Parts: sequence; C-alpha cells; structure tokens
Amino acid sequence: MIPLPDGRHATRTVGRNAGLVFNKFVGPWPADATEGLGDQKATWLEHFRGRLEVSTAPAARLKAMAENNGGKAEIYQSTGPFVTGMGLPNAVENGFLWHHTLGCPYLPGSSVKGMVRAWAEHWLEVNPKIIARLFGGDRINPSAGSLIFYDALPVGAVTLYTEMITPHTGDWRISEKPQNSPPADWISPTPIPFLAVNAGAKFQFAISPRHTAAKGDVVTAFDWLKEALDWIGAGAKTAIGFGRFLSQEDIQRNLWEEERFEGELAAAQRETVKNAPPSVGDRAVHDEWGVVEVRMVNGDIAHVYSIDEGEDTSLPLAELRKQ
Repeated sequence: MIPLPDGRHATRTVGRNAGLVFNKFVGPWPADATEGLGDQKATWLEHFRGRLEVSTAPAARLKAMAENNGGKAEIYQSTGPFVTGMGLPNAVENGFLWHHTLGCPYLPGSSVKGMVRAWAEHWLEVNPKIIARLFGGDRINPSAGSLIFYDALPVGAVTLYTEMITPHTGDWRISEKPQNSPPADWISPTPIPFLAVNAGAKFQFAISPRHTAAKGDVVTAFDWLKEALDWIGAGAKTAIGFGRFLSQEDIQRNLWEEERFEGELAAAQRETVKNAPPSVGDRAVHDEWGVVEVRMVNGDIAHVYSIDEGEDTSLPLAELRKQ
C-alpha cells in the first residue's frame, strides 16, 4: 500500500464504505506474527458486526435497467446465513466480497449466472443445446448467451455477524512435512472467525434478455433461479445450509402455513386434554353415579367417591367424563 503523505492518517473507523475499510485498513500486524493476526482477527471483525445500512437506490437503478431491456427483477430473502468471497485474500485469512463502490455485500452477476447454469445443467439435466443458447458456449465453442444477469444487491439494511470455522487439522496443511502431523480427532480445534450476513437479508436478483426474441428465456431463467436459491444456495458454505433464499411469496406462504399449523396443533392439544381420561383429584360425571371425585386409578378402573350418592365405588375410566 502506498504510504500517506506526512500529516495524514488513515482511519479504520467503519463508515459509509465498510468494504474499503475491511480490505485496506486492517489492523497492524504484530511484530512476531507468523500465521496471521491470531486473536486480533476476531477483534478486527467486531468493527463490522451489526446493522449495515444500504441505500435502495442502486438496486432500483438495476431494476429499471433490466425492465427497460425487457427483463425483470425479483426480491428474495435469505433463510439462513449468507457469505461470499471467502477465498479472497485478506489479512484475517477469510475474505469477504464487498461491492467496490457501494461498500455492501453482494453477489456478482457472473456468480448468479453460474449458480443458475449449474442447477439447470447438473440437477435438471437440461438439453445442452438449450444451456448453450441461454448461458453461452464453452471454451471450445465460445458464444454469448441470450440472457444478461445483473449483480444481486441488498435491498435495505443487512446485519453482519461473526461465524467460526473450527478445523481439527492442526499443522497438517501448513507444515513443511505434513506426514509428521496428520489430522486427528484428538487435535484441539483452531477457531477461525469470518464475516457473514445474517438470515433475513433481502437481495434483488435481475435478469434481462440480450435481444427481444429471448424474452421467454427470462421467465425460464427465473424459474430455475428460484429453485436454485432454495435447493443449492448462493455463495460459500452452501453444503451446511448457507446461502438459501426464498421469494417473498414463499416467505408469506410459509408464515401462513406455520400459523395455521400452530392453530391446528393448539386445537388438537385442547381436544386431547378434553378427551383425556380423568386422573387422581379430578372431578368427573358418570351416568349412574353422577358427579364423582377420582381417589385412585388402577389400570382401567377408577376408585371414586360419588358426591351425589355419598358412597365409594369403582368404575371403568371409559365411563367417566371430565366435568
């Protein structure tokens, strides 16, 4: 990094462009550091935890651009953590992808395109000719696809927090002689922090046709995009559930189904309690003995005291109704 002129000092306070601070103004290295910042990694990431305000104007401009080109934009909400750019070089070992001008987490259009293509090609097993027409050819037969994928930008604020990786490999990956330090269960894990976007973040995805004749391909691509975001996810660490997104309609439908299920469950629980046989101490009603108080239960037989008759007797539990 080029040094600043005399009298000028770089600040590491997170301001409007958190990405610039994250990538360029990381804390100083300890003089005796050999493997990174150590415990200072987590301390440094604390600067970025919390709510990050994001302007909705850039996403609105991309939406207008896509719609003017015959495409459309849709908003999807994350159902779990989301992280991208972990492989980028950074002093805290795990990188994070920030938009270079907006200073917010995002997913490049190329990544969105790759995710949708992978879903269609490997999971849906779509005809290779259709894949090539929509997404473009390969290195052997290069060509432009019929679709344009835009960057997926957050709509509104997102919440950043610190996640942890705890590898048990010890020095195996970094040792000059890895055969002398193979990974094993008894090796203490090494916590490595990294930054992630918390669940509930809303991102806008936009696709437009490259030419007028491809407008129908946009509908198909959005169908695949919706499935891919739900099933395989976007970004890094999708194998453990990161990067899953649902549409606003699916979010509302899930909430409605949860509310309905909870209502039905509560009704079923009330009915179960109502229809359950009386237990010791309960009062019940019998067709012949009237109101009785359960004194003891032995299997299917209840030993009761009849309040109406003033006598003790034994009655089948099945003949008693809760009062």
